[in-house]
Amino acid sequence: MALEPGNFTHAFKYIAKRAGLAPEMRLHDVRHGVATLLLQEGIHPGITSALLGHASPAFTMKTYQHLLDQMTAQAAAALDRALEIPGS
Repeated sequence: MALEPGNFTHAFKYIAKRAGLAPEMRLHDVRHGVATLLLQEGIHPGITSALLGHASPAFTMKTYQHLLDQMTAQAAAALDRALEIPGS
């Protein structure tokens, strides 16, 4: 049985409204949000890629490179904090 796109969109809008999401929220926006959250939480890009159904982790990393750049800066700052010598 084929899903009617209009029915799927209607169901998503109903669920999104009940969840308190903005009325203009699209399912694609939710998908992007999930990917962003997974990567920010340190979930390996290979796992994130598989969960999203991407063809490869390379595609995921290319798509979310801007986020990975931010995470690199956060990692460097965390390393700086970890290597601080107390009292110096």
